[in-house]
Amino acid sequence: ALRGETDRPAEYSLTGFLTGKFLEWLEIQEPGWFAHVSFLRPHPPYAAAGDYSRLYDPADVELPIAPVDAHQRHPLHEIALGVAASAAPLEEESMRHLRAQYYGMISEVDSHLGRIISRLEERGEYGETLIVVTSDHGDQLGDHGLIEKLGFFPQSYNILGIWRDPRLDLAGRVIENYTENVDIAPTLADALGLEI
Repeated sequence: ALRGETDRPAEYSLTGFLTGKFLEWLEIQEPGWFAHVSFLRPHPPYAAAGDYSRLYDPADVELPIAPVDAHQRHPLHEIALGVAASAAPLEEESMRHLRAQYYGMISEVDSHLGRIISRLEERGEYGETLIVVTSDHGDQLGDHGLIEKLGFFPQSYNILGIWRDPRLDLAGRVIENYTENVDIAPTLADALGLEI
């Protein structure tokens, strides 16, 4: 299903489907609801849905960080570069295409998050809804000659983390401290006045 995303209109993508199902569910909820909406994208295979697959011109996408010279590489890095599932494409055109598709997937998720926020505003719940946006891992996107989520470099670990609590004035605040996803549940409990 993921490989065929570019062949379908975006409204029939997995992200569009999940957003639609969440919005249907939301319509029958009373105040005080909780939802965990888990988008599968952006994620390999690198194929954005519909118009999102053409949103970024590969010629305009920057090239990844090149791997260090072979004599400086860690042995595990060297092994990963030899595995088809983790090695980035060697051709510049293919690498730019991969990155453009990934950026298209990010834009699609952003768009669908916008749909959710718009609906919350229409329902009068946006000002009362705590929203957390995060990810389970990053992607090498060709950096260091790798793709996917190998754990050697920061690109695999540095992930999105947005916390929107309408009761707090946090707009634009950036936290530089090290955090982990394991911190989310206790932080949510604390924000809701629940025992951690």
